[in-house]
Amino acid sequence: MTFKWFACAGGFAFFIVIAASYLGAKIDGRIAYQETKSCYAGGLSHCDAYFPKVPANKRLVLEKVTAMVQTNSTLDSLKFYGGNIQDVALKLTNTSSGGSKVYAATMPLITHLNTGDSPNFAVSIAGGAGEFSSTTMTIKGYLVDHHEKLKLHVNNLQAKFQALQERLPAVEKLLLHK
Repeated sequence: MTFKWFACAGGFAFFIVIAASYLGAKIDGRIAYQETKSCYAGGLSHCDAYFPKVPANKRLVLEKVTAMVQTNSTLDSLKFYGGNIQDVALKLTNTSSGGSKVYAATMPLITHLNTGDSPNFAVSIAGGAGEFSSTTMTIKGYLVDHHEKLKLHVNNLQAKFQALQERLPAVEKLLLHK
C-alpha cells in the first residue's frame, strides 16, 4: 500500500509541474511596454489623460509608474486608474526651486489591465483654478497573450487539482487503515 501512496503523491507533483511549465511558457512571451502621456490644463483646476487601450487578446502587466507635474499652484492630487485599478494616489515629492513648483513621483507596482481596458491619470490643483505648465506620466511593464482558451484551461486544471486535494484525506485514511 505504501507504493500506491507514493504513486498518488507523485501524481500530484507531476500535475503541478505540468501546470507550472504550461503557464511558464506563456509568461515567457512578454512584449516590453512603455507609454508616456501628458496633459495641459491652462487655467483649469483639473486635467485627465488617457493611455491607449490594451490590444485584443493581450493583458498589460504594469510594473512602474513615473510622473512629473509642474505648476504655479499647489498640487492637490495625482491619481492613476483604469480597468481593475481603483484610484491609486501617487505620493509626490516637491522638488521645487524658484517660482514654479515641480512634483515628482516614481511608484513600483504589479497590477494588470485586460483587453480593452485603458489606464488613465487625473491631476487636481488645490484651491481652485491654477495653471499647469506640464503634467507627464510614464507607465512601464509588458504585454502578454490573454486568451479565453488559456483562462479556461487554467481554470479546468485548478478545478481538477482541487478535486484531487479534496479526495486526499479519504485516500490517506484508506491507506493508513490497511
